[in-house]
Amino acid sequence: MQKYLKYNPGREGKLFAFTYKGVDWERKVIRGLCRRGKKWVKRTIPFPSCVINKRFTTKTRACRRLEREIGKGFVFNVKNRFDKWVVYKILHASPVRPYLPFTVPLENRRLRALLNPGSSWFVKPRNGYKGKRVYKVSRGPAVFHIHTGSNTPAYSFKDRHSFEAKLRSLVGGAPCIMQREIPLLPVKKQLAEIRFFVQKDGTGRWRGTGGFAKVSYPDVHLTNHLSHMERIPEVLKQSGFEESRHEGIIEKLQKVGTQTAAHLERQIGHLGEITVDFGVDREGKPWIIEVNGFPSTQLIEESENPMLIRTYYSRPLQYAAYLTKKKRRRQKHGHRS
Repeated sequence: MQKYLKYNPGREGKLFAFTYKGVDWERKVIRGLCRRGKKWVKRTIPFPSCVINKRFTTKTRACRRLEREIGKGFVFNVKNRFDKWVVYKILHASPVRPYLPFTVPLENRRLRALLNPGSSWFVKPRNGYKGKRVYKVSRGPAVFHIHTGSNTPAYSFKDRHSFEAKLRSLVGGAPCIMQREIPLLPVKKQLAEIRFFVQKDGTGRWRGTGGFAKVSYPDVHLTNHLSHMERIPEVLKQSGFEESRHEGIIEKLQKVGTQTAAHLERQIGHLGEITVDFGVDREGKPWIIEVNGFPSTQLIEESENPMLIRTYYSRPLQYAAYLTKKKRRRQKHGHRS
């Protein structure tokens, strides 16, 4: 909240923080916190013009109810914890299909059919986040491997049944997907993927906000185990791409990112921001590793990129101000909100 106050563009509206426990549905007021001078004070206010959902959840009931009160289309990021399999199916029917690594639900029959000698797959919980319970599975000529982060296998089995039983115990019964491994940018002996932010601006349009590269530790295949972050042009340079290609690759990230956001929103519901984690292969083609609806502010802060930080915090407020003005115009002309 402090950062949003700092980057409130033009102070176009007053910011108010609340939880859904603070909503009084009968009196149509909300109890929460606002900034007065240098202090946070408790206040009770009427229902606001627009709400940005900052609660990481798959549940939408409270947001939907609030939307019915203040008007359809004036609560955004209603659902921001995405199911990876649902996202894949939505995007598979969109223009970004060529940028999706092959993905299927985790089932023993598929695991047996797809895990061929020399192949590698990632097993991920459908509703997982922050790289928790993500495993890499691979197969050698006569052995099955499970990796828990390092390129060195944590478990190896000569028989398939023991391998499948161990994998089941690791995922703990959670519904999972299998995603074919895609190449990541090589940075010396490390790997890098690109986190790209896409947000709506003050005109209601999806825009590429920018991003950074997450660089893994040596001999680690998951960039959630983060060594450091780099600017995107720098990591492209370190990966061997000539400078003349950097702009084209970044433009492709922006195009695929905004197309991803727009198509997801049509199917999932009103959104104002997402992040897309990309792998980039040696030909410069981006691959969508994952889409998140609740960006990590910690990584934003650690990026040490003032322009990215400013834009990230200001754009949701610009979009909220746009929606508020749109609502007032409707009310002025007698339309129902």
